[in-house]
Amino acid sequence: MKSTLSAPSRNGTLAPTKAKATKGKTAPTTSKKHRKSKPVLSPRRRMAIGVGSVGVAVLLLSVYHCTEAISLLTGSPILLAAMLAVGIDFGMVVTEMAAIFAAHDPVPNCRRWANAYIVAAVLLSMLLNSVASGLHAEQFKLLAYSVGAVIPVLVFILGKVAGLLWEE
Repeated sequence: MKSTLSAPSRNGTLAPTKAKATKGKTAPTTSKKHRKSKPVLSPRRRMAIGVGSVGVAVLLLSVYHCTEAISLLTGSPILLAAMLAVGIDFGMVVTEMAAIFAAHDPVPNCRRWANAYIVAAVLLSMLLNSVASGLHAEQFKLLAYSVGAVIPVLVFILGKVAGLLWEE
């Protein structure tokens, strides 16, 4: 037997509710739904994320330096220089990822072109990063140029390691 009772609602007025019957059958219990477990990343993939995160930080530094150098050398507006810098540096990273994926392809054309772009991008980025690093150095100019030249190499290595770790 069910009866209707009134209980206060959120706005203070009485809202009708139905009380549970004390006699009779109990409500059937529903089984708990099985939740799908979250996919757990392997230790290799977690390490790939860590290495890749460091690579992204160094990549952003390289893009900034390249943007500054392109704008200075060509007189391009900052937005256009930034677009070219992204094309050079981010292009190098995604092309390296493509080369890693294409390593198992029977036809080597993709790898060949990817490696050609990577070499060109690393060399150009080394030059541009050197210019930008040397701009602000008052002392140790040669060291500043060298540090700038190493940045794209670090980006390449970090991207390569992260990509190879991710691959299982």
